[in-house]
Amino acid sequence: MLKATNEALLDHLDELENHSWRANLRIINVPEDSEIGTDMVKFTLDLLKDIMGDQVFEKPPELERAHRALVPKPRDGLPPR
Repeated sequence: MLKATNEALLDHLDELENHSWRANLRIINVPEDSEIGTDMVKFTLDLLKDIMGDQVFEKPPELERAHRALVPKPRDGLPPR
């Protein structure tokens, strides 16, 4: 029982570390609807590659997930989310 509890706690700790805010990136000023028709993770990987080129990454970074800011899409003429 103690071993199972310990494993559960270690799994929980691993989950918390993987989702900590310090490991997240925020990319700003990406035009609205530029990702239409593309998986957001693939779009983000392509964006990073285009911006930073091969000088920064020897291989593509591993992304767990990618998403837009969790606010409604702005009306035409307003800045992106």
